[in-house]
Amino acid sequence: MIKITSCVLGIAGVSAMLLITAACGGSEDIRDNTGTVAAAGSDSASDGGSADKATICAGAKKAFSQYGTDAGASGGDLEAFNKAGDKLAATLNGLAGKADGDLKTTLSSMASSWGAVKIDPSDPAGSASKVLEFSKRATEQGKKLASACA
Repeated sequence: MIKITSCVLGIAGVSAMLLITAACGGSEDIRDNTGTVAAAGSDSASDGGSADKATICAGAKKAFSQYGTDAGASGGDLEAFNKAGDKLAATLNGLAGKADGDLKTTLSSMASSWGAVKIDPSDPAGSASKVLEFSKRATEQGKKLASACA
């Protein structure tokens, strides 16, 4: 049972890291002359409000990075793993509250998805199946986040 659970945790962690990379353009960031992180390829002076969008997207990147740290540190502690997902969902909801349009919709959807991922120690095979299904959803959401942050 522990081997399956460790596998499930690993899949969720890898999904998070892939999502960060796909949605946020890897580790690249661009700082404007005020030191604010701007999304790669954006011009905060010319695209009317992208600085706010860039800040929200940078916040999402930071939240996923923290999730990767928290989920990875959970080891075999399923309660800690589940709490890491809840924390990420709350952060994404908070960011969604500051966003509008596609970015708001995408962040809200991601928050719902990540908040719903729960590892049940009494059903590791069922949990593994749910995490694999979630991985597919997370990949699609990552693409939407990348588009919304562009």
